Amino acid sequence: MVDYSDLVKVSIMPKMEQTASFLAEIRLLYEYPRKGYGKYQIESHLKNLENGYLAELAFLKLITDRIKGKYRQQIIELNQEYSEDKAKVLFDSINNEKFAYMLVIGQPDEGYDFKIKQFLIDIKTYGTDYIISKENRYFTQNKKNEILELNLLIDARQGKKWENNSEIIFIQSFIELDSQNKKKENVIFAGYHKGLPKYNDKFPNPAYACKVRELNTMNDLFNLIGV
Repeated sequence: MVDYSDLVKVSIMPKMEQTASFLAEIRLLYEYPRKGYGKYQIESHLKNLENGYLAELAFLKLITDRIKGKYRQQIIELNQEYSEDKAKVLFDSINNEKFAYMLVIGQPDEGYDFKIKQFLIDIKTYGTDYIISKENRYFTQNKKNEILELNLLIDARQGKKWENNSEIIFIQSFIELDSQNKKKENVIFAGYHKGLPKYNDKFPNPAYACKVRELNTMNDLFNLIGV
């Protein structure tokens, strides 16, 4: 179960926004024009792609920082006195984490964004429905819904691929605006679900879904993947 104290924030740096914007513009040509829950428009679709990349880049930074922390002493020692033996030990140790960002543009991807050890990780983001903070709680900017009551959603068509895979992990993320509600300030990771949640055909588009508050915490994830 997730509470507000379990949320993990990653600050959005200008170079992350620039990279996300560039990748989204390139990918738009190759992306299937999904209608989703509203009217399809190029501008909103582009923003959905951009915010998806922002969340992925934030997760890339989050895990990389944690791996750096895990091997901090070895990195310090190597920088102080370089040797081929130390470099090889450090490289092998980091490589054994088996972490990879599976960025694909052009052909359809495999339905997940990262691999770490035996786990496949798919980052879910609430597109252009940004969130704002109010009295130590978070709400969607437009609909004013509290984020813990929102749903992690996996489209039914995508979910069929994972029906028999218990190593797929879905992480719910949000884009937080600053206090003026103008600038993208943080990516917030709420929690994760291992395997598919329950199927729900009550949505406009049927999906596998569960409440954000019912997810496992990000700290549980770090323990699971060992970083």
